[in-house]
Amino acid sequence: MLLFSPCGDAVGLIHADLTVAQVTLADALVVSVARESKQDLPRALAALRVRLTRDGRILVMITRKTPETKVMIEWWWHAKRYTKHELLQAFREAGCSNLTFRPFPLRYCWLNRANYVIEANA
Repeated sequence: MLLFSPCGDAVGLIHADLTVAQVTLADALVVSVARESKQDLPRALAALRVRLTRDGRILVMITRKTPETKVMIEWWWHAKRYTKHELLQAFREAGCSNLTFRPFPLRYCWLNRANYVIEANA
């Protein structure tokens, strides 16, 4: 499993010894999205999707559009927030299938108010 971070028009790999070009296929990707432009999200997701094996899965954590995140995420961090509809459209444009919105485990349920966790097939 590898951790990616979509950054603008490039997809950055967060790993000490690898670059994106060196990663050809993975069974699973875990992605945390924060400061990308909303127009770049489908392209970044598509770039990640092509790095998955045929049965690969991608897990994305991304900020939900709520009043609390407007203050903390949008105003303070200048990051983007998303509605469920915007995310469904971005994943569809990226060619991802079988989207499932998952809750955080009970121990971390407080994160559900501010974030989406989306699981999708390649």
